[in-house]
Amino acid sequence: MFCPLFLLSLLSYCRYFNCSRFVFVSNFPRLVWLWQMVNCSAVGALYFFFFPHFLSLTFSVSLFLACIFHSLLFFNFCYVVFPSYICLLQFTPGLKTISIFLAFVGPNVKMAEEYASPSSTASQEEEQLKNRNLIIYSMAEEYHTDALTKPPMTLSSFVNIKPSTGSVKKLVIRNFKDKPLMLENYTEETWQKLKEAVQAIQNNISVKYSLEELYQSVENLCSYDLSANLYKQLKQLCENHIKVQIHQFRDDSFLKEMDRCWQNYGRQMIMIRNIFLFLDRTYVFQISMLSSIWDMGLELFKSYIICDQKVQNRTIHGILLLIEKERNGEMVDRSLIQRLLTMLSDLQIYQESFENKFLEETSRFYASEGRKLVQKREVLEIKIVINLFMVHRLSKDIMIQLKQYMQNQDIPGNIDLTVNILTTSFWPAYVPKEIQLPPEMERLKENFKNFYLSKHSGRKLQWQSTLGHCVLRAEFKKGKKELQVSLFQTLVLLMFNEGDQFSLEEIKMTTGVEDRELRRTLQSLACGRARVLIKNPKGKDVESGDRFFCNEEFRHKLFKIKINQIQMKETVEEQTVTTERVFQDRQYQIDAAIVRIMKIRKTLSHNVLLAELYNQLKFTLKPSDLKKRIESLIDRDYMERDKANPNQYKYIA
Repeated sequence: MFCPLFLLSLLSYCRYFNCSRFVFVSNFPRLVWLWQMVNCSAVGALYFFFFPHFLSLTFSVSLFLACIFHSLLFFNFCYVVFPSYICLLQFTPGLKTISIFLAFVGPNVKMAEEYASPSSTASQEEEQLKNRNLIIYSMAEEYHTDALTKPPMTLSSFVNIKPSTGSVKKLVIRNFKDKPLMLENYTEETWQKLKEAVQAIQNNISVKYSLEELYQSVENLCSYDLSANLYKQLKQLCENHIKVQIHQFRDDSFLKEMDRCWQNYGRQMIMIRNIFLFLDRTYVFQISMLSSIWDMGLELFKSYIICDQKVQNRTIHGILLLIEKERNGEMVDRSLIQRLLTMLSDLQIYQESFENKFLEETSRFYASEGRKLVQKREVLEIKIVINLFMVHRLSKDIMIQLKQYMQNQDIPGNIDLTVNILTTSFWPAYVPKEIQLPPEMERLKENFKNFYLSKHSGRKLQWQSTLGHCVLRAEFKKGKKELQVSLFQTLVLLMFNEGDQFSLEEIKMTTGVEDRELRRTLQSLACGRARVLIKNPKGKDVESGDRFFCNEEFRHKLFKIKINQIQMKETVEEQTVTTERVFQDRQYQIDAAIVRIMKIRKTLSHNVLLAELYNQLKFTLKPSDLKKRIESLIDRDYMERDKANPNQYKYIA
C-alpha cells in the first residue's frame, strides 16, 4: 500500500509528467498552500472512511509522506491538475477495477493544450489497444477559468465524446487483465448448485444458497458462453418436474387441486426466473426463437397438464358446473372460478377450449329459464305477445296463398285486399259493429271467406270493421292525392262518387255506421287539418241537419296524406268501466303480492299488510279494493284472521 499512494503523490505533483503525453502547468499563488494541505488531508480521511480494512501502519506512513511531499513540491510551483479537477487514480487491490474520483479544486485553473499531430506510432498503439484498453478523448479547447460558470463534465459524458478531426488529447488506461481461465469442473459444480436450488423451489423447501450467490453463478456461466447449454438444462429440469404433476389431477377435489398446483407453479417459476434473470436478459432476449423463462414455464404447464384431454375436459366441465350451481342460487367459491379462468386466459386456451362451451351452456340455461317464466302465471303477458307474433306470421303465409287464389277469381275493380287474422283469446275484445259495404268490397269479403274456410273448416270469421283502413286515390282540381283513411272514412268518401252533397242522416242510412262514430268520422274529414269535405253550416261540431260537400279546391303539399280519426272525450260512465276492467286484470298480481308478503312474515296486522302492498305494487289502489282481495284469499284458505284479534292475519301453509 505504501508504493501506490507514494506514486500517487509523485503523479500529482511532478513538474513535467510526459508518460501519458500530457503536459500540465500550474500558476497558483503561494497562499493557496494551506488550502492544498487541507484538501490532501480530506482525501486521506475519505480513503480511511471507505476502506477501513486497509488501515495499517504502512498506510499511515504512506499518507504522511504524501502530505509532506505535497507541501515541499508546492513551493517549487509544480502542480499537476486535470482541467478544473484533481484526478485521483485509486488502485484497490483484489477488485481488479479502477475508480476515478474527480474533486473540484477552485477557480483560475487552465489546461495547457497539446498540439501534436497523430503519428503512425500513436495510430498503431490505438489499434493494438482497441479491444483491451479504454481511450478517453477530450476536445482541444480552452476551458472556462471559473469552473462555477460551466457545469461540471461527468465521467459518462466525458467518455462518450467523439474524437474530432483535429488535434486531440487522450487519456489511455492500458492493459485490462485477461479473463481468468475457468477452473476444472467449475461448470458441473455450478450447475449442480443451481439444480439443487431449482429442485428445492419446486419441492417448496428452503434453498441453502443465497439468491445473490445463485444469480452470480448464472452470470459467471453466461460470461463463458455457456448460455445455450444452461437454458436447455433449465428447460429439461422444469419439464421433468411438470411431467410428474399430471398424476395428482386424477383424484377427487379436482378443481381445488388444479388451482393449488397452478398457484404453486406460478410462485416457483417467479423464483426460478429471478435466479436465471441474467440468462433471460442476455441470451434468451437476443434469440427470437426462444421463449422467455416465464413463457417457457407456461408452455410446459400447458403441454403436459392442460393439453392432456382428460384433465382439460374435467377442468372445463368442473368450471361450468360451478357456474351452473351459482346461477341456481347455491353457494360456490367465486374466487376459485376466477383464478381458474385467469389460468385458462394466461395459457391462451380460454377462447378455443372454454368460451364456446360456456356460451352454449349459457344459452341453454336462459332458454330453460325463459320457458319456466312463460309457464308461470305472472308472465301471462309474455305468452300473449309470443302468440301475437305467431298469429302475425301465420297471416303472412295466408296472404301469400290468398294472392295465388285471387288470380283465378273474378275481382271487380282495381282493389288489393290484405287481411290480418287475429285470435280472439290473445287480442283485446272489440264490440262488433255492422256496416254496409259497397258491392265491390262485399264481393272481396266473400271471396276471402270462401278461401279461408276451405283451408280451415269449422272456424268462424268475425270482421272487426273498427280496425280496418284503406288507401284511396282522389282527383282534385289541384292534382291527384292518396288518402290513408279508416274504413268508416272510406265509406263516407266513396258516397261522393255518387253525388255532390249529403246530409248527416243520408250518410248514416247509407253506411250503417252508428250515430256517435259517424259524427266523429265526419268531424275528422270536415273539421280537421286535411279538410276534404266542406260542412254547412261551419263549426267544430257535427250537428243534426248539417250537410257535407266535396272540397274540389282541396290542396296539400304532400301527395300521400294520412287523415287521423278525432279522439272523442271519454264520458264518466266509460271511465268507470275502464277502471273496473283494469282492476280485474290486476287482481291476480295483487293476490300474488299478498301471498308473498304473508309467506315471509307469517303474521301481520291489517295496516302493516296494506303498507307492504303499497310499497311493492307499482300502481295505486283503493283500500276497499285491497280489502276485497284479502277477503277472497281468506275464502280460498290462503290466510286466516286471528281469533283473538280480527285485525291480525295469519298465513296458512
